Formats: sequence, C-alpha cells, structure tokens
Amino acid sequence: VWRAQSSEPTLFNACTSAHMVVTAGTALALWDARQRPSAPSSVLSTAPGAQAHLASQLLCVAADPQLPHRLVAGASDGTVHLWDARSQTRSHRGAATSAAGAAQGVPPLCSLGVHTADVWAVQLVNVTHGQLLSCSSDGTLYASHLNLIEGGGVQHAGAKNEPARTLVQLALPINSLELSQRHGMLACASDAQVLTFLDLRS
Repeated sequence: VWRAQSSEPTLFNACTSAHMVVTAGTALALWDARQRPSAPSSVLSTAPGAQAHLASQLLCVAADPQLPHRLVAGASDGTVHLWDARSQTRSHRGAATSAAGAAQGVPPLCSLGVHTADVWAVQLVNVTHGQLLSCSSDGTLYASHLNLIEGGGVQHAGAKNEPARTLVQLALPINSLELSQRHGMLACASDAQVLTFLDLRS
C-alpha cells in the first residue's frame, strides 16, 4: 500500500511511534504513516553537520511505550542515543543529507557510551534497575539509568552514582532482548545459542 525510497545506503531497523514509522540507518528518519510520504518528515542525527559516511551506524531503534515521542537508538560504536522527536524544527524536516553529504537533523538529548561494540537491541522500560536496556556484540546486556523529568525530558544521564548495571554477561554477542512490561520477564538471545531469562520484578 505504500513504498518510499530512503536516501540511506542501508536500513538496519524500524519501529513505530504513535502515527510515525521510524527507520534507522546513519540517522533516524520519521515517516508519517497517515500521509504515506515519499520523504521523511524529520530526521534525528547523532552528529548534525557531520559527513554521513563517517557517522556510526544506528543498528536498532525503539520508542518509549508510554511517551512515544521519546526514541532511543543503539549505534555501531557502542553508544546509545536518546531523542525527543518533538524537538524537530522546520529547518530539519525532510532533509536527511545536504548537497555536500553531511548528515542533517535534530541532535540527541543525550548519548551514553554504554558498550564497546555494536549495540543490537534497545528498549525503554520502567524497572528499578533502570530505564534503558541495551545489548551488544560485546556480550553484555545492561540496564542504565536515565534521570527523566516530568514531560518526558532528560535532566542528565549516566550519573557517576548510577552506573550501568550488568544483567547478563556472555562470551559471545547478545543479539536481541525483550522485556515484558506486563510480566516483568526479560529474555535475550545470543550467538551462544542460549536463551537467557531474568525476572526483573524483584
């Protein structure tokens, strides 16, 4: 029913956020599913103005189920980035790259150097261990704290007194994770051909 050509060399992941479809490549592109456009309505970039071919790749993206304007993405350099999609401006809309090939778009609210390798999955949650889950090729699954403020903003992240907590540590990459908010059960899958389950209710 709808097909659009992205300007990205590769798209790694996608998610839905309210009426938007969000795709991840060198940047996050927001597509209005109601209008089914030929170009994204806005772009969220890790480094606006930087050359797109030098930017880290965004391998995964997720929206906050409670506040869908809040988006998180994991990158190929081990960094996790958080955006508020409401911060888009008219100058950013519909322009993924400039004529010189520089990535345009809204910068993240914050960036966390959580992992040492590709981040393959992220999820925004509300558990005592933290508000952000991420897993990586470095074999770790972390829960990180984001100091969220009323209205969905971020005061600061990765405070020294609230380090990322290791929930799973394996010798091989962890490729995916999923926390059931209803049951509190966290599952992750790895190259070790192992499924790991944790109960985060406690």
